[in-house]
Amino acid sequence: RFEDVIHPGHRALGHPDVVMSVPRFWVDDPVSVHQNRQMSRETAMRIGSCVTPDGFGNHARGDKCPVSERTVFVAIASYRD
Repeated sequence: RFEDVIHPGHRALGHPDVVMSVPRFWVDDPVSVHQNRQMSRETAMRIGSCVTPDGFGNHARGDKCPVSERTVFVAIASYRD
């Protein structure tokens, strides 16, 4: 399934909109992390990591991690890459 989106680069430069037909962004997968919506804070805190580990070497520190050291890895794959 495809959907039409406006090319963000053209819009950012003030050029006329260019419509692109692209594969759907969300995968219809009932066990996916995103569940076809924005990730909740609770999920991000569960799967995210902290730059600095705790005393046991654990990077999954949740709320104990300083805000400035919280990360969530995101990967976007394209079959055209």
